Amino acid sequence: MQAAVPASHVLGRKLDSIPFSLYHLMIILVLGTVGFVEGYDLALGGSLLVLASGLTLCRPSASSSPASPTAYAGSSYPAVEAPPARA
Repeated sequence: MQAAVPASHVLGRKLDSIPFSLYHLMIILVLGTVGFVEGYDLALGGSLLVLASGLTLCRPSASSSPASPTAYAGSSYPAVEAPPARA
């Protein structure tokens, strides 16, 4: 009587016997392309968000003057006074 061969060994031998074909290469290329496009999209979108938020957060609101200490109230910027102008 022979010893039982584990199912993982049988399945592994079957998967290893499948020849690598053009279909497998196409799957690899498609997955690589999708990964590149997703990464590029995230990088470009993140950069644009940083630029767009910088444009809106740097300007004080129209209702308050930049010299007032409450000009940036509610924002993440600390209230600091501008240095005196040099003569």
